[in-house]
Amino acid sequence: MVKIAVLMAVLIAFFSLISRPFIAPLVYQALSISQAHKIWFWAFEGIPAFKIFAALSLLGWCIGFTQKKVNFNAYKDKQNLLLLLVYLLVVLSDFFSPFPEYFAGIRAETVIGALNTIMIMYFVTIGLCCNERSLKIFIGIIVLTTLYYIYWANSAYFTQEWGRFYQGRLKGLPKSQYGDGNLMSVVYVMGMPFLLLAYGYLKNKYLKYGLLIFIPLLWHAIFLFGSRGAMLGLLVATLLAVYFLKSKVINWGIVVGLVIAFITQGGALLDRSESTVTSANDIYSDEPLNPRLVSWGIGLTILAEYPLLGAGSQRFQTASAYLRPGESPHVAHNTVISIAANNGVFAAICYLFILWGVFKNFLTLQKTEIAQYPLYDYVNKASFIGITGFTICSVFLDMLIFEPFYIMLIIVLINRKLASEKFIVKK
Repeated sequence: MVKIAVLMAVLIAFFSLISRPFIAPLVYQALSISQAHKIWFWAFEGIPAFKIFAALSLLGWCIGFTQKKVNFNAYKDKQNLLLLLVYLLVVLSDFFSPFPEYFAGIRAETVIGALNTIMIMYFVTIGLCCNERSLKIFIGIIVLTTLYYIYWANSAYFTQEWGRFYQGRLKGLPKSQYGDGNLMSVVYVMGMPFLLLAYGYLKNKYLKYGLLIFIPLLWHAIFLFGSRGAMLGLLVATLLAVYFLKSKVINWGIVVGLVIAFITQGGALLDRSESTVTSANDIYSDEPLNPRLVSWGIGLTILAEYPLLGAGSQRFQTASAYLRPGESPHVAHNTVISIAANNGVFAAICYLFILWGVFKNFLTLQKTEIAQYPLYDYVNKASFIGITGFTICSVFLDMLIFEPFYIMLIIVLINRKLASEKFIVKK
């Protein structure tokens, strides 16, 4: 059944190239964020889905160009320039690295290859999908992906599939970009505001309350992963979402429910924190209170030594071993510090400006009459909260090639462009 659905998606994307060229990139992005080819891997055997949909997307862009269906206004945005600068600096830092020989869990070729694909599909998608129909489909993709992964995580607990756990923590989706449970938990954090805020915009009461039912299950899923960074991101994202909801009953219910969830389900997180403190206080242990603080300090040391282009893409471990001989090689555990140490201060500044641009865009739209357009208002708030949650999680993880982030940037850009066509947005 799933294999038939895959083949149908290929056929629909192909036969829609002339009339609806935006379908192919939407399917590609849906596959990217859902990792469906890793969930139902048997259905994709013999079908290079990513290559097919990428090729159809490029062909669709060419057809759309001849039909004047490519929205070139979407390319006139500072966010695009900043993304290109980050990409260029990552490539240059690899080329001019002072460490031509290095060791790393993920090689620079892998990271740059992933960024090549991300950048190409990002620019193809914003040109073809800058329309309201695509925006609605993107929302559906995020909501359905989040709902499925809520089921995926909780099913392991309720069916007692303990083989999917390691040291009491749920493992991520095997052989996917979400293989690490900490990374996978970020998907829940970013998807949560799209579920919760929908209550204030949906007219169908069954959908309104139906989505709310999944919120406690989403919390439980994140607890199963045991990611402290994700829990902090969830807390901030939830409080922001509650701030924008207008129902006092729902607001109090969410806040009280989250507090109860922390008290009853947060034991694993507390145990991890307690064991970290115990290890650090042990007189026979050399472990620091928080190893991440040590890694961040080393990252700043690397940046000070190689400020312009960093130590080179994916050279953090090698550079740390060179600058701190005798110690075990360190990893960054922080997206901005990783970019700064590996790719230089300018790359890190550009990345921070991308995040700042999302915040500035949110405030700018909030000051306009966007409330008169529920769809754009909903997306503006939900995407801002989603990226805020991602940003908090990125303080503890290296997520330069985390594709859901770039998909969220696409949504932010499309929503901004569509909203600006309805009313004048002051720059």
